[in-house]
Amino acid sequence: NHYNNVIKFKETGVEISPDSIPDDVKYWPGQGNPFWREKFTFNLPDQPLGAFWDDDQDNVYDPTNGDFPLIDIRGCEPDDIGEAKELIPDQMIFWIYNDNGGPQTLSGPSSIQMEVQVQSFAYSTNDEINDMTFYRYKLINKATEDLVDCYFSMWIDPDLGCSEDDFIGCDVSRSLAIVYNQDAVDGNNGSSCDGTNTYGSEIPIIGMDYFRGPLGPKVFKRDAMGVPVLDANGNKILEEPEPYTGQQDTLIELGMTSFAYHERQIGGSFPPATTDPQRGREDGFYNYIRGFWRDGTPLTFGGSGYNPGSSDTVRYAFPDDPNKTTGWSMCTANLPFGDRRTLQATGPLLLQPGATNELILGVVFVPDVDYPCPDITRLKFADDIAQALFDNCFDITDGPDAPDITPVELDQELIIMFSNESTSNNFNESYKELDLQAPRDVDNTYKFEGYRLYQLANASVTAQELGDISKSRPIAQVDVKNGIREIYNWTGQANPLDPVTGPIVWTPTREVIGEDRGIRNSFRITEDQFALTNRRLVNHKQYHFLVLAYAYNNWKPFDIISGTGQKRAYLEGRGNVGGPDKKAYTLVPRPIVYEKLQSSY
Repeated sequence: NHYNNVIKFKETGVEISPDSIPDDVKYWPGQGNPFWREKFTFNLPDQPLGAFWDDDQDNVYDPTNGDFPLIDIRGCEPDDIGEAKELIPDQMIFWIYNDNGGPQTLSGPSSIQMEVQVQSFAYSTNDEINDMTFYRYKLINKATEDLVDCYFSMWIDPDLGCSEDDFIGCDVSRSLAIVYNQDAVDGNNGSSCDGTNTYGSEIPIIGMDYFRGPLGPKVFKRDAMGVPVLDANGNKILEEPEPYTGQQDTLIELGMTSFAYHERQIGGSFPPATTDPQRGREDGFYNYIRGFWRDGTPLTFGGSGYNPGSSDTVRYAFPDDPNKTTGWSMCTANLPFGDRRTLQATGPLLLQPGATNELILGVVFVPDVDYPCPDITRLKFADDIAQALFDNCFDITDGPDAPDITPVELDQELIIMFSNESTSNNFNESYKELDLQAPRDVDNTYKFEGYRLYQLANASVTAQELGDISKSRPIAQVDVKNGIREIYNWTGQANPLDPVTGPIVWTPTREVIGEDRGIRNSFRITEDQFALTNRRLVNHKQYHFLVLAYAYNNWKPFDIISGTGQKRAYLEGRGNVGGPDKKAYTLVPRPIVYEKLQSSY
């Protein structure tokens, strides 16, 4: 809504009233926010903080001048307000912490003087993105000397319901950590775990994708004459610089260089060297983020990964799928129940004073997976969507915005008319959006296809509940006249006969049956779809409605044998659903009252 106010401000030149700005926007911690002290008792530091679109380019955050919060991702800086809109998530939280503002009671007395600015954000959608959250860590080195052999690590304590029956693993090619349940029931009989709620027998799986690590120095490999050596494609070959020299020819983005874990000690059941680092001992923390055990023992292949004396060293623990019987996972290692903490790390690198780096993490959640030793195909599919979002600067593939409803309330009758404002992505019904999952050499653009109008049982019903006939009933569907009638989306599941090596079973879902008669924008409603007997609308009674717009793209018919082609031909819009206030439209039929006839009354 504030973004729409900014557009009106640019069109009309009328200043945005502070009272019309939502508090989350008004008190956003943007540098120089003049409203900050209205709510908080301390001053903002005079430095870049929460990112924002700076409409007047004065480096001061003032929402009355058209500024609004944004996601801050390196390489995704917007050039115009249209691009800026694509960097507005549905929810965003910002916080800051550092290691120099108090005593180091956990890792020891030394401070490296690191400031960390965090943005977490999420989207409300009707697909897998709805179950994802994203985190950007901006790390600023405020020390006055170099940090050598520095590592960055995402440390996560991922309790999946009950904390004491979790397994972990990773997909190295995706830089993805996974957390899944050890057995088919979460917790003790699926109902208790020291007072923690559990998932029972309907257990999800979670993945943590390490999208981006810090920038690390590289040098060009050179021959005896000092000339850079080229590979077969004519590119300069990169290699690690000599330690402590500060050499660098370029900076490149480093990926996940190790995946390690440690155990919460439960009843003395784990070797001490594999458990939580000890308070006040820096070496244990440093060893874990380097991909070693707490005592400096290298991570080695097989079992728990703690095999003193083994020379089969590895950098990634449990890299195989849980259902792969010939791989190395916690399932095949048959490890005991435990509470695991994971570390996705990058390094080593030289960190110089004033250096700024990013760590970006996406967390994907897939509900109701078959256990034990689950197939993670659905998780990988969800992670591919998350990766595509990151690669495209979180330019989410939005379907067409729903139209506004303009009603005419008549005697036992309602007239509903659709319209799309100029701020809608479907203005003049000309919506187009890139399909992030489609190849780039095909027709990979979703286009507006139609509208769906529903009557709701009550005003609190949401778009996610439209499949429940006790809560919503379709009353009208119109679409572009183009020969397209039935539209299907496809979902894949593990083969029930051979879940490990068998082919994926693909299931179609018919999303819509189109009229294929062309778009209409006005509708006459005379019947109550929830009435048991007489369906005629009743005067002075409230009726509730919701409208969706949807798009279509089918760049290649889906092939169930190869699993290639368009899996999602139907795309619903999520913008403006329920109108600008995000609620269902509530309309009331009423008798027509004429001034002249009723003047004496």
